[in-house]
Amino acid sequence: MSAIRVVLVEDDLRVARVNRDLLEAEGDVHVVGTATGVVEGDRLVGTLRPDLVLLDVYLPDGSGLDLLRAWRARGELFEVVMVTAADAGGAVQSALAHG
Repeated sequence: MSAIRVVLVEDDLRVARVNRDLLEAEGDVHVVGTATGVVEGDRLVGTLRPDLVLLDVYLPDGSGLDLLRAWRARGELFEVVMVTAADAGGAVQSALAHG
């Protein structure tokens, strides 16, 4: 089985580092890129074609939820895990509705 390729989209570099360390402690997971915003995250995903994206909701240049919606509208089928401090019911419902 090949390694799971992961892109992190997280503006807090400490959180990104912790997530990277936890993921890469597993032998079959490799973080292939880290982005700190929507534009950079979209570019990395388009270039790197990951299996999984860990996505924050609140980013300096937009919303991770909007980015998720754009990926799904384009037919992107990779897995997404929202990793965020957002606790608003609408944000959670929207994330669930878009897979």
